Amino acid sequence: MAVFEMMDPTLQPAASASGLAPRPADLRGKRLVLMDNGKPNADRLLQEIYDILEPELQPSSVSWKKVPTTFPASEALLDEIAAECDLVIEAVGSCGSCSAASVADVILMERRGIPSAAICTDALKASADAMARIQGMPGYRYAVIPHPMSSADPETVARHAKLAAPQVLSILKAATT
Repeated sequence: MAVFEMMDPTLQPAASASGLAPRPADLRGKRLVLMDNGKPNADRLLQEIYDILEPELQPSSVSWKKVPTTFPASEALLDEIAAECDLVIEAVGSCGSCSAASVADVILMERRGIPSAAICTDALKASADAMARIQGMPGYRYAVIPHPMSSADPETVARHAKLAAPQVLSILKAATT
């Protein structure tokens, strides 16, 4: 029987688990960055999610950033984004490499102290989970929507956004007791 070892496709050293960035109890007034990985419908999905969450977030600013599709963003780009925001939402993991890259991006933002949420499709959970393990954060939580996303029509994108929005909010916000 052949044995395969999963290797980190980003060629970045796996960092030790440092935990999540602190979660604010109130998300209002924060600077929000929407990270678009360029996959078809990623921009539509992010816009729909933002439209749903805007009343809860009431961000002081909203910026859009393009990040690579199939590999994590560069350290310089992540540093630039971190300097401009308090919260990040990234979409969309709808293929194996882009799911892994999206999860790596948000974990790397978490390590910069920025609460972050990635959105991946259910068919690519194995890839997203593998990257979380490689990055030293097994069990990292991200929003999950039905697959496929890239070929979804506008109505399906809107339905997926309605599924993702409460997950994203739960990921970004501190748990209340």
